Amino acid sequence: MASKDVFVFAFLLFIAFCSVPIRGRDLSKRVGTITLVQGENSSLSVKSPIAFHHIHTAGYFALGKWHGVGARINVWGIPGVQAQSMSSAFIAARNQGEMVAAGIHVYPGLYKNKDLRFFTYWTTDDGVLTGCYNTNCKGFIAADGANARPGQALAPPFSVYNGEQKYITLRIKKDEQTGDWSLYREDQGGPIGGMTLLGWWPKTLFKGLSDYATKIEWKGQASYHFEEKSPPMGSGHHAEEYEGKSAFFKNILGFDLRGKSIDPQANDVTRIIDKPECYDTSCWFKGKHDGCYFFYGGPSGCSDK
Repeated sequence: MASKDVFVFAFLLFIAFCSVPIRGRDLSKRVGTITLVQGENSSLSVKSPIAFHHIHTAGYFALGKWHGVGARINVWGIPGVQAQSMSSAFIAARNQGEMVAAGIHVYPGLYKNKDLRFFTYWTTDDGVLTGCYNTNCKGFIAADGANARPGQALAPPFSVYNGEQKYITLRIKKDEQTGDWSLYREDQGGPIGGMTLLGWWPKTLFKGLSDYATKIEWKGQASYHFEEKSPPMGSGHHAEEYEGKSAFFKNILGFDLRGKSIDPQANDVTRIIDKPECYDTSCWFKGKHDGCYFFYGGPSGCSDK
């Protein structure tokens, strides 16, 4: 059997496996929160300085009317990201071309280095004319006393293959009093229900999002220039390697129009795999301690030529 046929056969088996409901499966291992480099930030461009020719995604999204999204995002060092590429993992809330997002990425074209960084992003027109990363344009307002600043580098150690797993837990939620979209960090505790407010996007930035999001997302993304091959996504290993080897999103949440948290069920979400020979996404699992979760990712070296 030709190698391409072997891949297609294996991928079809993977899809078939995901059609079987899996409940109560708990694959917990050693885990720990991640720290950031204190007092370190970076001068950023308002717009992305790189024209990406290829953007590939692995993850899930849920449609509806939402007032928030959250997840525990596995943190891996992402080596081998070339000068005109980016690799990221993030949560997002959208309404048409409007979006707020937060997560981690390596983006040499933006920061002029290959550090793994915490980031925020917003736009009102899919990034055509409005919005920016982090705080280098009027938009996201950083909170006083926040334990993570947009653009700040994350400090190693990061997750270890088949070893201790590191993570950052983020929540984007519409404030029920002000209507602003607030960003919280949960993995290091804090005064607001065990969370720390990192900042907010004022509702006045938006039209549709000023009311609610019509889509919430949990995604890994790899972007690259046509002259380069793809960067690794997640841990750099495919989703089917699972716990301790593949990158994950865990304790996944959505928030309804009353601000109540919801565990999205498998039939409520849609899986995204647009380049399965390079990057893939596992089934949607539910565990006792990890809540709703999935694995995703893939190695570098994919070509669209």
